Amino acid sequence: MRWIFNRPLKSTIMRLFIPMILVFVPITGTVSYILASQQLKFNAETSLNDTLSQTRDFMNDRLTAVLAEMAVLDGSTELRSLFYRANRSDFSMTPQDYLTVGRNIDKVYANLYSIIDSILVYYRNGAISMYRRDSLHTDFSYDMSPYPGYSGGNTAQMRWLIPASNRLENDGGNTASLYKWIAGGDGKPDGMLLLQLKEQFFLEMLSTPKISASGYMLLASPDGTVSAKAASAGDARVDDEALRSMLMAQTEASGKLEMTSRTGMRIVVLYETIAINNWRLAVVYPQAEIYEKVNYIKYVNLLVTAVVVIAVALLARVLAKLIARPVTRLTRQVNSIEEGHLDVQFIESDNYEIGILSKGIKDMMERIKHLLSQVEYEQEQKRISEFAALQAQIHPHFLYNTLYSIKQLCELGETAEASRMISALSHYFRISISRGDEMIPVETELEHIRQYLTIQQMRYGNSIRYEMDVAPEMLSVPIVKLTLQPLVENAIYHGIKKVRRPGFIHISGRMEGELCRIRIEDNGFGMDQRQLDRLNLALAAGEEPQEEPPVGFGVRNVHRRLQLHYGSSNGLAYDSAEGKGTTVTVTFPLSAGKE
Repeated sequence: MRWIFNRPLKSTIMRLFIPMILVFVPITGTVSYILASQQLKFNAETSLNDTLSQTRDFMNDRLTAVLAEMAVLDGSTELRSLFYRANRSDFSMTPQDYLTVGRNIDKVYANLYSIIDSILVYYRNGAISMYRRDSLHTDFSYDMSPYPGYSGGNTAQMRWLIPASNRLENDGGNTASLYKWIAGGDGKPDGMLLLQLKEQFFLEMLSTPKISASGYMLLASPDGTVSAKAASAGDARVDDEALRSMLMAQTEASGKLEMTSRTGMRIVVLYETIAINNWRLAVVYPQAEIYEKVNYIKYVNLLVTAVVVIAVALLARVLAKLIARPVTRLTRQVNSIEEGHLDVQFIESDNYEIGILSKGIKDMMERIKHLLSQVEYEQEQKRISEFAALQAQIHPHFLYNTLYSIKQLCELGETAEASRMISALSHYFRISISRGDEMIPVETELEHIRQYLTIQQMRYGNSIRYEMDVAPEMLSVPIVKLTLQPLVENAIYHGIKKVRRPGFIHISGRMEGELCRIRIEDNGFGMDQRQLDRLNLALAAGEEPQEEPPVGFGVRNVHRRLQLHYGSSNGLAYDSAEGKGTTVTVTFPLSAGKE
């Protein structure tokens, strides 16, 4: 390497600087492109999976309600008694019988008007026949033979049928059906209870999410499919029947498939299973559309790399000359000192850097003191900025989920419940803002949790209960704002939602000397000892583990905010038992300042 450095400074700079830049800039650009493209792909697929899961859950809830209404209709003692009498040879419908059947049908129709297209009660070739759509029809003749299971069907089983032509009206519309055979005197199917669901209900569910320019959602069953293909699908269209066969052949409840469109385009299919009837809900999209931003980043990266390399090559010579000239002069003066000429005077230079060096010895101590003060100030500003940034990252996903729930309530006509949820949301964010204060009383923080849990109870019903038991003397103690809400949210989504039993959250608080401890306990899924140890180690190290259970972003933020404000001895600690639940303890001092 001596042949490089044993040269004038200008030549050395040119020989080292330009090759390093020519290697470093392309490598940096390539690594940045790879990381950014991977993150974009991951984010795109994660977003689509979230949309698919939310649509699946809502559709499963609505179909469960339909199944429950069918069970109520099938279990009606009035209808069962009427079917028994109809087996007699001298049976004929009386006005009271018509009222009985109509009353049972109208109750179901009114409860699920937004979903149910029509209802049919049909027995013994029309001996009992009543059909309800927009109005009641009696003496309705109907052919049941096209329905699967008519010949020797299981009369105790309820069956789902994917949308087909409306056999009751023959109006060109499509419906989905839930039906159950009614056993005759010989135990074989001699009638049926039929609920036909509106195709528009499925189309609205499938068309509401935005997938991509040509992407769409599809619902498949062993009988057929329903899809909401975009008008611009074009080359991205696939054979729905082939896709249905692939989906129904999968043994996993969820997954990812790849296929080719009619024009050879690569198509990605993400699917989930609707639990109530094992239908498959899928997102179909061209991979090129979702990843189009990756190509954009590639071209921008290449352009920037080329511009930087050219600019560096042009500026390298100028920079080398400007740097080398005053340094050469300074080198001569230093050589004089080395020869023993201690009285060498440093001549002030017009060059800014050399001028700073010539008088630097005189004011070095003053500058060091000034720099120390400046570094301390900058560190404090950095801490405050990081604190504010961490706090600002807590809300967006909760706001999105709540607004989505309000939207669903409005679509279902539940305006009173929607109004109540909006009121709870406004109280929640009023406390979140708190006039910009970082610290709020524990009492206010607990009220914040009440508003949050009110919203979650409206979303999940009676599956979540909670109880608060905080010592009165703690209520006025200041705490970092938005400390408890992410922990309660974590208890719900990573604990309670993973078990089938009703969820319960217990929030307690006690003072122990100069420390305050608030515990949030849930009866959720819990963690085994290995997961628990990994979680606590990750919190202690300030890192997020790479395996399950993840330290959620909100939880990690809470821990970091507590340590930023109170010191590293405070923060979060977890205790858990698999299948029994999890307890997180929040520790902070009575004083509000950083230790």
